[in-house]
Amino acid sequence: MWFELKADIFLESNLTDLRKLITDLCYKRKYNFFVDIDQIENDTIFESFYSEFNEEIYEFYNTYFNDSPKNVVIISNNNGDFTLAEAIIYVNEKFELLLENDRYDGEFIDCLFREFRGKSKNINRFKENNWFEYKNAGGATGIINTLEQKINHFGNSKFLKCFILVDSDLEFPQIENSKRKSLIDFYETPQKYHKERHFMSCCRSMFV
Repeated sequence: MWFELKADIFLESNLTDLRKLITDLCYKRKYNFFVDIDQIENDTIFESFYSEFNEEIYEFYNTYFNDSPKNVVIISNNNGDFTLAEAIIYVNEKFELLLENDRYDGEFIDCLFREFRGKSKNINRFKENNWFEYKNAGGATGIINTLEQKINHFGNSKFLKCFILVDSDLEFPQIENSKRKSLIDFYETPQKYHKERHFMSCCRSMFV
């Protein structure tokens, strides 16, 4: 998952928030981020950052062009996915795996992570740093309620950083999975999700 910090937020008037965001992004290399250095008119602003952060900015600058990432979240005060202030909130929100029962289902997930250490390396890094946690939704019916509460708290769904895992409870695969259908219907409700689906797509790529 990549963030792109647009040139318009690199202003002296934004310096406090800009330092906060870059610090949060750089802390233990939490997220990849790209700054188009050539587009920053006031390049003296970089003198206000820690030297090690500037080193990461230049390192990610080169990596970005080498990797050509597909899922990029735009941070800009001019029609970005997030404004500067919103990005600070989003970056500090934990990723959550919503489970019907976080104790028993969580033990199952931990087993998968142990068996597939190579593919779960980044997930384990997020768990170890307390950036990712299991969340008990109180059964399948509670998952939608949990999502609704989060949406109501923020006023929209763009701040959601959730994965959902439910079992089918089906005796035969031919039987309609009502739990799955209700979750998909909720996700596809137009008034709840429009461009916010983009962030869920980015979330899926976060652990790659």
